[in-house]
Amino acid sequence: MVGAPFLVGQAALRVGAGLVTIASDKPVISKLEKRVVEIMTLAVTTGSAQSVSVIQDYIRTRKVSVLVVGPGLRPIAAPLVSALLKTVNLPTVLDGSGLEIVASNREVLRHHASPGLVLTPHLGELQRFFKQPLPKNQAELLILGGSFAKAEQVI
Repeated sequence: MVGAPFLVGQAALRVGAGLVTIASDKPVISKLEKRVVEIMTLAVTTGSAQSVSVIQDYIRTRKVSVLVVGPGLRPIAAPLVSALLKTVNLPTVLDGSGLEIVASNREVLRHHASPGLVLTPHLGELQRFFKQPLPKNQAELLILGGSFAKAEQVI
């Protein structure tokens, strides 16, 4: 999926990120490179254990300051998402498919390395974290979200 990583990259540029790189599977990168000029790309195999070290090396050598995990990923990327969340000590935004992956294995949230892990779910994505239906009342929903964030140590 190309749309989600593209939109996240464009949004990062608009809010003033100086350098934006999208790491994804080669087919996604191939399509992205035709659409973006300002955004750098890093082709990895998201289902490969080797991708974790490639991304970690990139983060270290390029002095990456913020990580966004999830947009456009497929379920095969679950080990990559888990490994990055457990080992990368950067402020991190978890979005899209990353939320879906983590909702099926909440243990990953309890062991994240990020000094500030921000989750950005819409209501459908938030529902995946709970067994019971979400409250319809907005005040109750805010209380539930706040309790969840505090318990999981996320923002």
